[in-house]
Amino acid sequence: MKISLKLRKNEIIQISLTILTFILTLLLPIIGYFQFKMAMPNEIYLSDFQENYDIVFIGTIIIGILLTGFRYYLYYFPQYSLRRGIINLLNSVLIMIFLIFTSQIGNLDITIENSSLYLNLTGVFLLLIVIWSLFIFKNIYDLVDFKLNQNYYKTFVRERKFRKKIKSRPLIKCPQCKYMCRPEWKKCPICNAKITNMN
Repeated sequence: MKISLKLRKNEIIQISLTILTFILTLLLPIIGYFQFKMAMPNEIYLSDFQENYDIVFIGTIIIGILLTGFRYYLYYFPQYSLRRGIINLLNSVLIMIFLIFTSQIGNLDITIENSSLYLNLTGVFLLLIVIWSLFIFKNIYDLVDFKLNQNYYKTFVRERKFRKKIKSRPLIKCPQCKYMCRPEWKKCPICNAKITNMN
């Protein structure tokens, strides 16, 4: 018994982005947490951040779970629907909260045995927060646009599906001029010859 697995383009994108989101927001923070946890406080000391380390980790994991779930269910909704717009907005807001949470590691005074390392990534996190603020404004604009122009987008999606359906139909060659005609046509638009549907 053969089992054929056919995935559409949207499903491949959905699975790929879900896996990527899972790796970035859950897998890497978990690995980093336990690596640092095993090294603290004997080998590595994270100055003031060490007291809030567990709280930041728990908050990051909760946000990571929500982000992964939103990313997975995003493609279940139509492209220009209000529901998809809301999911996109919530997704961007959660990423912003995720960045704010992780920005607490922007200024770290790391002490490893007798050596000390000062790490300043505040500028990088500020840049990411500003960039993601623009994404939030874009998602709000898209949400308002989907609401105001809902009828237009419904018509647009219907027409696009209809065009794809038409293109997927096999064409019939005219017996006289060899022009490729649609199955529903009775006569060739070029030579007016009668079209015989072989199917």
